[in-house]
Amino acid sequence: MIKSFNSEKRNGPGKVSGLIRDGVQVLQSGASDLETACCTYAFIYVAIRTGILISIYYSFSIGLTFYQKWLIKRIVLLVVVVLISGGLFLFTFESTQFSMEGFLMALFASLTSGVRWSYAQMVMQKESLGLGNPLDMVFHIQPWMILCLLPFAITFEGMPLAFSPQGFSYGNMVDAWHTFWTVLIGAVIAFMMEISEFLVVSYTSGLSLSVAGIFKEIVTLALAVVFNDNELNLLNFMGLVICLLGIILHVIMKAISGTGSKEHPPAETLEIPLLHAFSEDEEDNLLFQRSQHR
Repeated sequence: MIKSFNSEKRNGPGKVSGLIRDGVQVLQSGASDLETACCTYAFIYVAIRTGILISIYYSFSIGLTFYQKWLIKRIVLLVVVVLISGGLFLFTFESTQFSMEGFLMALFASLTSGVRWSYAQMVMQKESLGLGNPLDMVFHIQPWMILCLLPFAITFEGMPLAFSPQGFSYGNMVDAWHTFWTVLIGAVIAFMMEISEFLVVSYTSGLSLSVAGIFKEIVTLALAVVFNDNELNLLNFMGLVICLLGIILHVIMKAISGTGSKEHPPAETLEIPLLHAFSEDEEDNLLFQRSQHR
């Protein structure tokens, strides 16, 4: 069950961390939207793979990963990163159209994404801040995101949207209701997705969320190959297999770590002191005398 709201526990450092995370999330959202106008999706996925590397770096730097206790587990984590990053690179090899502007936007979005989820994990998993509830995080983050993104949305899309049939210049009520339901359904889906992301970060780590995002991208590209007749050569197929192996290895290590943490220590022997004739407690002495008479 999700913990109840408890925002009163937040202190000064928590507010600073939340402010940093809010700013980074706004930058990451804006860069992700701009990059799609500059390059193809396949090219974006090549740059997005660096996001998992950034998540690894920040997770290690602030001590968030569940691998941090043993060196051998860090080596396994490095193998996971190499497999996923290298596999995704091979999977999208020779299927991109280079654009420097789009590449920089995608790289910046990946950088801010890694920082964003690392800080989110730090804030949500710190009990003293009282922000472990995903709904509580959304409640405190979304107003600042709206205030930061709304001026840009109005500047770049406000006037065209206002005078379009999908905006306020609809010709009949059918278009108006179509726009209303489209926006409502999209908002509900986006809200549930964000709640799911915060749940994953709260109970696992930002790294697990990054791995899940990579898996989503692989599925998207695979569907593009099946339905859009995109070419997939032997090198791309090998990259797909390598990337999936990295994801499977990460899931196995996460499951092993979770199993180890849930093991309960052996129960201690319950010792109950026996009554004896030389007890200093008067009640014990009285009880002992009665037992002797019986």
